Amino acid sequence: PEFPGSVSKARAAASGVKKGTATQTAVKVRNSVHFYRPKTLKLARKPTYARKAIAKRFDLDEFAVLRTLVNTEGSTRLIEEENTLVFLVDRRSNKNMIKAAAKKVYGLDVQSVNTMISPLGQKKAFVRLAAKDKAIEAASRIGLL
Repeated sequence: PEFPGSVSKARAAASGVKKGTATQTAVKVRNSVHFYRPKTLKLARKPTYARKAIAKRFDLDEFAVLRTLVNTEGSTRLIEEENTLVFLVDRRSNKNMIKAAAKKVYGLDVQSVNTMISPLGQKKAFVRLAAKDKAIEAASRIGLL
């Protein structure tokens, strides 16, 4: 009994026996003398338990940002002439945090904020108020003057 396609299968098998089944593959051209280990499968992490029991709370709210008003001759001159209040602030706070805290805590309309870290390691913020706000009034309202 002859099966359909059996002759062609037999011919292919005979050809495979004569020639061999191992085919020649192209040699990979290497352009560098260095061998880099190939990238392998990287599975996503699936932790079996939390490494920290409680997530750390971000403790830098607006009341922690502004520490105190600076009361020196220089700061008094800035209040009178430059319409600027000088605060000691938390080292981790940035200008946007300082501006938002001054608005929320003291209701100040801030024009700009400059910061510096003093040689003592304290961060000072020079908060310039908008023209409509007077720094002298704000300082007296806060309790500085």
